[in-house]
Amino acid sequence: MTRAAFADWQAGALSARQALHALLADLGEVENEIARLEDERAALRDQIAQIVAHEGDMVIGDRRALITAPTVVASYDRQALDDLVTRLAATHPDVAQQIAACRRKSMRAGGLRIERVRPAHAPRGGDDRA
Repeated sequence: MTRAAFADWQAGALSARQALHALLADLGEVENEIARLEDERAALRDQIAQIVAHEGDMVIGDRRALITAPTVVASYDRQALDDLVTRLAATHPDVAQQIAACRRKSMRAGGLRIERVRPAHAPRGGDDRA
């Protein structure tokens, strides 16, 4: 791997394009290894789950293995709820205001985004994002 490319770029020995080319290649290798490890992890978890499902909960060393029951999670369609508040504002402004007051907003941090670039002549279709 050529992680030295960043230091070379900082030192002025590589252009930004050269450094990014090397670093993106390194990132691809790391992501491939992570994918391989995630597949291995999933297989191990599946094997553990099959044993626990058959034998029941177990404590092995400092770990406890158990199967949890499925749960139901409630959620709301934000756009539908916003539309409802807008409609209610005309006929039931007090209810619309109470519903609107329940809305919470939070900031999501921005960050680096790396996408595959589709050649201009490539047909539209499947998702080839990185």
